[in-house]
Formats: sequence, C-alpha cells, structure tokens
Amino acid sequence: MQADFKGWYLPDARNTLDQLNVEINSRGHIYPADLAYFFPESMMMHVRHWDTTQIVLEGNYVKGLGVFKALNLHTGNSQIEASGSVNDILTSEKLQWNNLVLDADIGADFKRTMTPFPGGIHLPPDINFHVTSSGNLRNIALDGKVNSTWGDVKLKGKVMPKGNNLGLDLELTGEGINPAAMMDVHGLAGFDLTSSAKAVLAASRDVAIKGYVSSISVLDHLIHDITFQR
Repeated sequence: MQADFKGWYLPDARNTLDQLNVEINSRGHIYPADLAYFFPESMMMHVRHWDTTQIVLEGNYVKGLGVFKALNLHTGNSQIEASGSVNDILTSEKLQWNNLVLDADIGADFKRTMTPFPGGIHLPPDINFHVTSSGNLRNIALDGKVNSTWGDVKLKGKVMPKGNNLGLDLELTGEGINPAAMMDVHGLAGFDLTSSAKAVLAASRDVAIKGYVSSISVLDHLIHDITFQR
C-alpha cells in the first residue's frame, strides 16, 4: 500500500465531529486470503477466493463534507468504482449523499461472492451496472441501468426505509429478460416489460403494485399488452 495522508485540527470548529479533517490519496494491492487472521470466517468466505486485488481511495473529509474522487476495487475479472460526496458520515441522523455514482462489472469473482444471496436465482454470465443516487437513510433516490447477457433493465425512483418497513416508488423497464435462464423455468422466452411499483414492504401489509408488460412469450405463444395491479 502507498498513501499520502494529511489530517488537521480546527480549534474553532462547532463541535468535535467538525474537528475531523483529512485528505487521502492511496492505492495498493492485497491478497484477501492473507487477511484471514484479522477477520472472521463469516466475512472471509465471501472474498477468500479473490486473487490479487487492487484498491484505490482518493478523497477528503473537511468540515463535515466528504468527497470521494475515486473509490475503486478491482480483482482479476471484476471491478467496482464509486465517486460522489457524503455529508456528516459520523451521524446517522444527518448522513446524506449527493451524486453518488456506482459502476461495476460483475465477473466470476464477484458472482461467487454474491451466490448465497439471490436464493434460487441464477446470475447471468456477464453483468455490468451503472447507478446514480442521492438522499439519506430515510429517502434514497435511484437512477440506474443493468446490462447483462440475460436482459437489460432500467430503474428510476425512490426507496424509503422507515423502521421495519421499506417504501418503494419505482419505475422499471426491461428488454430481453430471460426468466428461463434465471430460474430454470422451461417454456418462457425473453420478454420486454414496463412497470411501476408503489409498495410498503416488511412489517406493513399495505402493498400496492401496478404495471404493464408490453410482451411476453410463453410456450412459443406471444402475449401482448398485459396490465397488472395488486
């Protein structure tokens, strides 16, 4: 690891949190398996299979405002890159972010890391996504797209966590979605869809979902213009 690091103290800061001011420009390579001494197996099992991994962090945090110029993680076949600004990272009630941009290419390394989480859904051979987000822990705005060998999806809207509930207000479009490959459901061909969802999930049962599917193929039969509501 190589890093240029600078930190300084402001005696006239409004509170002790505002006294934290740092700048960092770092880059390096790690071999995740070598970190097993420091982290529990429950964490290491997700990254132990990664080979040499490149890490880059460039940014600063001054007077409660953090700017990430680059936050990158590259393995041999996968990578994730992020940039944006974050305010008040040490206080969850005030935490917010602006123009947080996330780009990722999901190769074999990341797919193996993600395998336990999607349940019985298979992941496409190639996946890349681009997501832009602003908001806070109560109101998260998302605008993104996912391109894969099993279809492309665009997503725009808001996610609103509140207690044990999760509010959704999303617009979703998809092209060439292949459910047969994802779920081993034979007879379903690729389809396009346009849908909107307004829902409150988890503890609350107040769920409202509506949408429109432009076309779907089932057992070699093409069905057009499907509307649904719940």
